[in-house]
Amino acid sequence: MNTNSNRMKQLLFVLLLLIVFPGCKHFDYDNVFSNLEFKNFADSLPGLNTNKDELLNMLNEHEITMVHFFNGDCSSCIAGLKIRTQYIDSLFNGTIGMVFVANVEDTVLLNYYLLDRLMFIRPVLYDVHHCFYEWNKKSIDNGIETFLINSNGDILVMGDPIYNLDIEKKYF
Repeated sequence: MNTNSNRMKQLLFVLLLLIVFPGCKHFDYDNVFSNLEFKNFADSLPGLNTNKDELLNMLNEHEITMVHFFNGDCSSCIAGLKIRTQYIDSLFNGTIGMVFVANVEDTVLLNYYLLDRLMFIRPVLYDVHHCFYEWNKKSIDNGIETFLINSNGDILVMGDPIYNLDIEKKYF
């Protein structure tokens, strides 16, 4: 019964995010994220979530939060999320927060995989307008899909602590 309650809360959260996501076509991409490093995360992503307080609350739950971008239409990317979260939790003993951003076309299918198949209980922001990808295209196309954010919303580093031991040593 408790897992059904968690699933419903998660589904409502996802639906709420879908409602508040604005289209990002009216933003000037040339002036956003010319250099991502050390910009304020919440201010730098005005289209990802219009409620900045809610996003900052997610970041404030932990001293450091890992924001990981993935292709929500890629089944192997989705399948790897649960393993990724288990590995991060075991590596850092639950001291790091995790927020996932899905670049997705088919939200119904992603909901099915995340909630029904994987029983995934981490926050996933759906980027249905591809804003996060567009703003971070330079970094993402170069293989940087993970950002470590502090509780103030500042980007500490771009890179994945799973694959980069220097990041792991410096921040954990």
